[in-house]
Amino acid sequence: MHQLIQQIKRHKGFKSYPEYCPAGKLSIGYGRDLDGVGIRLEEAEMLLANDLNALLVETRENINLEHCNPARLAALINLIYLLGLERFLTFHRVIAAIESRDFVLATNELLLRLKAKYLPQYTALLLLQLESGQWQ
Repeated sequence: MHQLIQQIKRHKGFKSYPEYCPAGKLSIGYGRDLDGVGIRLEEAEMLLANDLNALLVETRENINLEHCNPARLAALINLIYLLGLERFLTFHRVIAAIESRDFVLATNELLLRLKAKYLPQYTALLLLQLESGQWQ
């Protein structure tokens, strides 16, 4: 199996973004057929965990999170995952409020900045969780 894997890697090459292969199938990685195979639940969960771990590290590099209990931290990372860290970092008042432990102000500022029609319904629960520090 090892030789087969190495051969496919050599022949296919790694693609980190989806592209169409010569057969017209959307593929990624070393030829994973996204049209026919997609990804399995276990793979999706592994990708999500990897993405969230990386996002947490990057968020900690940019925002002081020492005042966030686990529920607030989860709500914050969930919101950042939804919005993107680059966009979230433009919310200077929100970040200042979080860093000064004013989670009511942080939530109010987020409500002002977010356009509810573009966000999932669970966003309100995340804001309540951020404000209260209690899991929703």
